[in-house]
Amino acid sequence: ALEWHLKTMEVNSRDDWNVGNVGWCYQKLGDFTKALEYHLKAHEINTQDSWNERQIGWCNFILGNLEEARFYLERSEDLGKNGVVMLMLAHVYWCLGQKEKSVNYYQESILLAPDEETFLKDYDSDWSLVKKHGINEKE
Repeated sequence: ALEWHLKTMEVNSRDDWNVGNVGWCYQKLGDFTKALEYHLKAHEINTQDSWNERQIGWCNFILGNLEEARFYLERSEDLGKNGVVMLMLAHVYWCLGQKEKSVNYYQESILLAPDEETFLKDYDSDWSLVKKHGINEKE
């Protein structure tokens, strides 16, 4: 998929959807620095794309840029409507030491999740990333 999206960029480098998908491919390959680069390019083309803002926020979180992560996730149009965005923000606030705010976002994320099992699966899949920022189970 990455090769196809890169070839498509050669034809039209201003297609924000395609540029964002290059970023997504790099995310899936674990190259979050390169992913962030492409999501930011897509954001320059279309500043109204909530999906790219969410990806910029998440890549920044993984890379340890917590304030940047907070900034982009809070800008996301999906804020308050999408449980995944709320979960991401909860992680960011927890890692920033703002536990009360993080609890509020975790609660919202639970309410917006399709069901408890989905929330727990998403939370568990993010746990290693949260721990990377110095959070431990005792907190």
